[in-house]
Parts: sequence; C-alpha cells; structure tokens
Amino acid sequence: MDGGSLVFVVVIIFIALAFDFTNGLHDAANSVATIVSTRVLSPKRAVIWAAFFNFVAFLIFGTAVASTIGKGLIDITVVDPLVIFGVTALTAGYMLFILFVVVRWRRRVGATLGRSTGPVVPVGAVAEVRSGLLPVGVVYLAGEEWSARTEDGVAIGAGTPVRVVRQDGLTLIVEPTERGPSTA
Repeated sequence: MDGGSLVFVVVIIFIALAFDFTNGLHDAANSVATIVSTRVLSPKRAVIWAAFFNFVAFLIFGTAVASTIGKGLIDITVVDPLVIFGVTALTAGYMLFILFVVVRWRRRVGATLGRSTGPVVPVGAVAEVRSGLLPVGVVYLAGEEWSARTEDGVAIGAGTPVRVVRQDGLTLIVEPTERGPSTA
C-alpha cells in the first residue's frame, strides 16, 4: 500500500470513529432510557454498558450486514480522481459541520443553527463578584460564573453583591447593589 492510500484509509477510519462518537453522543439517552427507567442499572452503568456493546458489536455479530450492503456497490474501474476529490470535499464539509455542532453544544450556545445568545438572565437578579470588575470580570449567578462588566467603567471588588442591569450576549452588565466606594 503506497503512502497516499494509507493516509486515505487512516482518514476514513478517523471519520468513521468521529461519526460514531458524535452519533453516540446524542443517542446515548435513547439507548439507555429503558434500562435506567426500570432501575435495572444506574445511569452511569447503563451508559458504560451501552457504550461497550456499541463498540464491540462487530465482534459478536460480525460484518455480515456491512458486507451485504457493500457487495457490488462500487465498481473500482469506473471511479476516477474527480469523484474521490468530490467525496473527500463533502466528507471534509461534513466533519466541519460535526465540529461546529459539538463546539456550539459544549459552549451551550444552542443546538440550533440559528443565531442564539445563550441563556437569558432576568434584569434585577443579584450576583456576587468573583474576580474584581476592572471594569470586566466574573460574577457568580444562579450556579454559574458569568463574564460581567460595569456600565460606567467603575471598578467593583470581589465579594461585592451586584445587580444585573442588562445582558449583552453572554456578558452581564451590572451595578453594585449598594452605591458606595468601590474597590478593585
């Protein structure tokens, strides 16, 4: 096997594993719901059980289904380099889409492809400054740390309670709950 073919095979295997991972990432809840709801296994054990058997199923059931589906599907004599390039480009686009969805999911921006600014924080909610706002820092609100800044650029020290004035995307605009000397 020449170097180009080996790289192609490695890339295809990587794509298949990435697809299997992302597919399992979203389908794990569906595959273990019955086991968990009937209390046969704990959620952690049910996920481990499902992941293990999804991964080793080919060892138990073999490759009969894949062989049947692939038999006679591709005639290698009619495949030209342009087709290989096209399939490679489509696969690269698909992989970028998977990466895009996973990154958005991990950042909690939303699973939809439309524009989303994340969770909405009610105006007037009270938070605590974790790292001083000089004027940008971190506040703790509703069990989460948020990027925050003051509207007027005044520094607010750590531990100071602040009130949310408004939200700008994922950044909270805050002011001290009690007006007084502010420290950094």
